[in-house]
Parts: sequence; C-alpha cells; structure tokens
Amino acid sequence: SKMFTPGTIYKSNGDVITDLPIVFISQRIKSQILTFNVKEELALKLSFQDVPREERQLKIEELVELYNIEDLMDRYTRNLSSGQQQLIIILANIIDATSNFIILLDEPLSLLDNVNSKLILALLNKVATRGDCIIIADPRSRRYTSLNPTIYNLERGKIGHHLESYDQIQKSEYPSSV
Repeated sequence: SKMFTPGTIYKSNGDVITDLPIVFISQRIKSQILTFNVKEELALKLSFQDVPREERQLKIEELVELYNIEDLMDRYTRNLSSGQQQLIIILANIIDATSNFIILLDEPLSLLDNVNSKLILALLNKVATRGDCIIIADPRSRRYTSLNPTIYNLERGKIGHHLESYDQIQKSEYPSSV
C-alpha cells in the first residue's frame, strides 16, 4: 500500500505524521480489479507480500466480519455492482494495514448511483472511525456531508483556504476538495 509518500501531513494538534502508508484509489473502478473473484482480490496483495496462506485467510475473515461483506465473498468480481466493486477495491488495498494509513480517493462516488454511494460512504465512515485519514478529491463536496469533512479548496494545484461551510463553496471561484 506504500504507493507514494510525498509531502508532509500534520495532525490537528500540529504533530507531523510520518511513515504512514498512502493508498490511492482511482475513480476508474474496472481498471483496478485484478482477479476473477472477491476472495482472490482480497488475498492478492497479501500473497504478493508472501504472507502465508493461513494468515491471509485470517486477515480476510477479520475484514469480512468488520465490514460485513459475507454476501460478496463467493461472487465473481465482474458480477458485482460498481459500488460493490469499489468497496472491494478499497478493502483489498487496506487489508494489510496493521496501523493507521492515509487513503486518497479520486471522486469515489462519481460513477455510482445513490444506493452504491451510500455503501461507499458507510465504508468510509467505518474507516474514519478507526482513526485513518481519508482525503477525497471531488468538486462535488456536498456528497460527503455524512463524513463531517474538513473542506479545502485546491487553487492552481496548491491547497488553498479552508472553507467553514458549504455555503462558502458556492461563492468560491475554484472547485473544492474534501
């Protein structure tokens, strides 16, 4: 999950966060599915890390219980809805997280209907309550109100000013990110 580690991230108390893995999830769902079924998809990253089969199975069982995905485990990835595929992609990328991590999502709801959007928002809420950092790049930040986000504008490729409310988004000349 250590895809890249540029920049410095600060906790709200000012402490610097270092050595946290950063997971990037693209909005292109189908290009991120690498196997034919859900069990294989969840196990793939761990098998690349030479995690023994028994340990992989235990991690998958923990993930299944924690995120309530028992009904997806025996399914083919191509037969899942877009929201279910997005859910599995996120879980497959965080399965090896033994401590906190940063998850960066590029418009995670852009291709999803309301039902699947709610599924992903519920997953992100669970991830956030674990204490992990979620960064979402999306010009439609109102979609994420249930996450109680802190909203910043990206201005010409740099983090701009903090927006206090969704009303300020309407008045801003730049698209915002959550």
